[in-house]
Amino acid sequence: MDEKDNYSKLDSEFSTVKYVAKEFYLVEPFKFVVKERVIEKIPEKFLLLKPIVAGICGSEILYFKGEKEPEKLKARLPMLPK
Repeated sequence: MDEKDNYSKLDSEFSTVKYVAKEFYLVEPFKFVVKERVIEKIPEKFLLLKPIVAGICGSEILYFKGEKEPEKLKARLPMLPK
């Protein structure tokens, strides 16, 4: 069995597996909403990573704490995907 056959075998094993991604959105100071999204297929030449640790940048902390100017909070919150 060559290397390509090994990948084909892996593809067939994982083609029926569905993954659930948890997405966190800041909707107002001190409040996150968690949404789950099912990932049914991983496109060819892409990979799915399982994070062990996540971080948040310093400027985002100011949004979380509500310490940005009111007009910036109004413009940026909720932080939802487009």
